[in-house]
Amino acid sequence: MLHYAPTAERTWLAFATADRVLLVEAGAATSADRIWTQLAVDGTQAVLDELTASGLGATPSFALVSWTPGVAPDTLALLCIVRGAASLGVETPAGAVVIDGSSASTWVERSIAAASRFTVTTTGDATGAPLPLGTGAAWATSVTLEVAGAVAVPVVEAALPAPEPEDPEELDDHTVVMPSRAERAAAEAPTDDPFDATIVRPRIAPANGTHVAPVPVEDPDHDGATIMSVDRAQLRSRRTTAPVAPAAPSVPRYSLQFSTGFTENLEIPIVVGRAPSVMPGGAGESPLLVPIPGDEDISRNHARFAVEGDSVTVTDLHSRNGTSIAIPGRPPQRLRQGEPTTVLVGTVVDLGGGITITVQER
Repeated sequence: MLHYAPTAERTWLAFATADRVLLVEAGAATSADRIWTQLAVDGTQAVLDELTASGLGATPSFALVSWTPGVAPDTLALLCIVRGAASLGVETPAGAVVIDGSSASTWVERSIAAASRFTVTTTGDATGAPLPLGTGAAWATSVTLEVAGAVAVPVVEAALPAPEPEDPEELDDHTVVMPSRAERAAAEAPTDDPFDATIVRPRIAPANGTHVAPVPVEDPDHDGATIMSVDRAQLRSRRTTAPVAPAAPSVPRYSLQFSTGFTENLEIPIVVGRAPSVMPGGAGESPLLVPIPGDEDISRNHARFAVEGDSVTVTDLHSRNGTSIAIPGRPPQRLRQGEPTTVLVGTVVDLGGGITITVQER
């Protein structure tokens, strides 16, 4: 159950629904009725739209936590969005995760799996012992929730085998014996695709403005998991299993415009660097590697771009010379190394050496 620390100061409002928790700094631009409607009915994106309706400069500090489907079947992950003077601590089997929004121009957005407990804290002072909060709103300085059991994960009953058909000799010409659900699922299951690995797309800046076809990059530190485009074609030509009709591809919402003259759709995470490679121990979806060779100011693995929820995040991968961003209407700022930072459309990311990347909406 959710517990909140009550306060006599009417500075922070805590909202709780069945699958979302919001702690927001109250102010002239904050409408409790509208926020409650967006939170309870319309969802996370609608809440963000409401909080930023008066512009980014007037957006209050807040921490928004919601439950989303996890990577593994029948699991849930915490989508955590934190801005300003709020701080969020999440306990997981791998250790505690702290998300601080004070250093971000917009907000910090993270998805955390296997969370067992989270606490949102603010700058206010509590005036009493923690109180339970089911669904509703209250003035509070912090909220805490034991995540385990907070949201029930639907349990799918095992498919029961179809009864054995009668003797075929006793079936008339109008009787049809349908396969069991387990048999249909086995027949419709997709075959393993050996091509779900990283693709390297080398990019070289054209010297005279003309288009130059991508060429393979020889990397002595090849990680063994990367598939070059020529290898991919050869593997496909040797494939003997019957192809499975792919699902209709989703249209990417964002793209990256490189100052070297090309554009890359942000469909999966993208790692940019002088000679990027898949980092050992990396989790999640394999990234697209985009090399920018020939510039010593750019590190081998310099920056990572990804879509988190409905926003784009940029992470400096502990590069030697750092990464700077210029969000529209705000002065440039330097990214904290290793910390994903949410950016807006139109943000210019400066890698150094004259190489910039602009986040665009398609």
